[in-house]
Amino acid sequence: MANRNKKKLKKRKKRQLKKQFKQTSKIEVQQVETPVNKYEEENKLYQEALEKKYNGTVTVTEQYINPRAVLLHHCSGCSKDFFAKPLWLVNSVQPHECYSHPMEIINKPKISGKKRLSQADKDKIVALFKQGMSMSQIANLLNTTRQTVSNHVKKAGLW
Repeated sequence: MANRNKKKLKKRKKRQLKKQFKQTSKIEVQQVETPVNKYEEENKLYQEALEKKYNGTVTVTEQYINPRAVLLHHCSGCSKDFFAKPLWLVNSVQPHECYSHPMEIINKPKISGKKRLSQADKDKIVALFKQGMSMSQIANLLNTTRQTVSNHVKKAGLW
């Protein structure tokens, strides 16, 4: 008997779903055209700053809240959408870099953090050490580390 009640319940649910589907399919959905940038008035000052910086290629698509809020931006140069803070974009802390081709990202030159000492600097290290200056003072004078000064003094055979 309980089995029969379950079957009846399932049939009733199916009928109700079909009825609801028929009713919802009769309703026509109207598409409303939304402008590309519906916050144009609120973003006017920020957009002007972006145009000065990026020559009109970067536009903000969300409403400007404050300089530290993360907003969605669109770049017409590389046709990408990206998130960034207005403060960072305008003040060049984290500027947008357009990559129209994926290989440009790979071939971008890498900036090495190591400072190479010229031969004149190496000779200066040796001369200052011979004059009796400490390695720490030489490192501060030439904006290098004490370890670098120590290595060059050892190579010269003075220590």
